Parts: sequence; C-alpha cells; structure tokens
Amino acid sequence: MDLFGWSTAATYYGINNSWKNDDYAGDFVDWGALMGTEWRTLSRAEFYYIVYSRTDAYKKRGQATVNGVPGYVLLPDAWALPDGLSFTTNAGNYTTNQYDGADWTAMESAGAVFLPAAGVREGTDIYQVNLYGWYWA
Repeated sequence: MDLFGWSTAATYYGINNSWKNDDYAGDFVDWGALMGTEWRTLSRAEFYYIVYSRTDAYKKRGQATVNGVPGYVLLPDAWALPDGLSFTTNAGNYTTNQYDGADWTAMESAGAVFLPAAGVREGTDIYQVNLYGWYWA
C-alpha cells in the first residue's frame, strides 16, 4: 500500500489500515485510473526500466535533497543539466545533490522528477520518513 488509504466511503472505511485492496471502497479505490489519460501509476516493469534497464540508467538517477526534503531524482533520457547547477549521478546519499526552490524549478523544467523519501505506511502508522520512499507500482 502507499501512504494514503484512499476511499470516499469515509463513513465506513475512512482512512483504511488494511493491506488488501478489497477493503477499500468509493471513488478513489483505483485513484490512478481516475486521474485521466495523462496521469497514472507506473507498472513495476516501468519503474524497473526507468531505474535499472534503460540505456545508462545508473547515470540518470541519484539521491538528492530538495527544499530540505530528502528523496530520489530520476532524469529523462535526453537530459541537459541546467546552467549553474550540478548533479552527481547515482549519488548514494541525500547530501550530494542539494537544491533550493529555484534550483529545483530549473531541474524540473529540464525534465527531472523528484520522489520524496516519504516513508512506508503500515496500517495507520508511517515509518522511515526521510530515509526511504515506497511507491505504488
């Protein structure tokens, strides 16, 4: 599960603490499908491809801190680093690449994606915030 137990059947489900999708109900059960044709959750195979399998994948990722929030940066295939910034590929710690709001705006405009280390949700508890980010696939 992700960090949010999405459900619009709040009177019965509220913020659900189950690990089983069958326990959720309402309009947001399959929230990725409801975002329209431009938004969806990546499949496991797509995440794997982006992080590990594509050409030079190890040069197109790294840990970073954006506005004080640690996380993971993914770069597009046709990456051009914005002027005045640096990016250490495959960085293994959050302190190597640090960006403020203006820096990140430039990185994002060049196609970079930031996945915050928001932790993992287990039931109603969230663990490992600022250490790991667990995402739907």
